[in-house]
Amino acid sequence: PNYIDLDSDGDGWHGGSYAGSNYYVSAGSYTWEEANALANEAGGHLVTINSAEENAFVQTLSEDSPWIGLYQNTNSSSYSEPDGGWEWTTGECLDYQNWSEGEPNEASDLDNGEAYGHMTTFGTWNDWETSATAPFIMEINCLESIVLCAIPGCTDESACNFSVDATEDDASCTYAAENTDCDGNCNDGYYYNIYLDGVVSCEPWTVCE
Repeated sequence: PNYIDLDSDGDGWHGGSYAGSNYYVSAGSYTWEEANALANEAGGHLVTINSAEENAFVQTLSEDSPWIGLYQNTNSSSYSEPDGGWEWTTGECLDYQNWSEGEPNEASDLDNGEAYGHMTTFGTWNDWETSATAPFIMEINCLESIVLCAIPGCTDESACNFSVDATEDDASCTYAAENTDCDGNCNDGYYYNIYLDGVVSCEPWTVCE
């Protein structure tokens, strides 16, 4: 890795470069949401970490428990407390993880929950309070474009369980029975018919002539 002086103009940034990305550490402290907005406005994103080697490099940039680009998506289908739904803000796969022992743990009360990730001085990760402030590390990818993580789910819009977030079909689509909607109700113009053997179906109304 190369370490570079990024504060020659007195803008309060310093950092380094590694594997085709430049990394910048803020001089000021912010909440995670403030840091995320500032990084995006500057043309980068909060740092994402995809290997032990990159994690070791990022650890050398700051000893002030900086924010990283990890957050808990409460709208994710895998969300659960304390360790479900964690994602990189860029949409990259969370294949590499380096949580501190017992983390994430949602230690704070729900009014001030721990929904964002930061790096400890040991290089491990911890979930932290939403109101906490810290410096942040911004990453700008210079050589390779970001590879988004595939989101499995049903991609057929006609299916009952169609997922607007899914990018990769996982063969989980389910469909309504003939002449019914996804809730099992008969479509307009049809009625429930219960046969002697217990079979229930939706049959069309007939008009006597």
